[in-house]
Amino acid sequence: MRMPALRFPEFRDSSGWAENHLNKVATPVKERGGLDESNRILTLSGEVGIVSQGDYFGKKIAGEN
Repeated sequence: MRMPALRFPEFRDSSGWAENHLNKVATPVKERGGLDESNRILTLSGEVGIVSQGDYFGKKIAGEN
């Protein structure tokens, strides 16, 4: 089991990280989005997190399919 570098004494006796499969904590999305505004394409920015692709880049860069 991997153990992170610990900076806080209250965590020194912990058992470490628990490993989970992604399908235990997330649900896959299989249906396609529509063309309306509620299904905007999102992008992950290192500076501000998850944002609308159009707002971040000023244009849509994703393909049609």
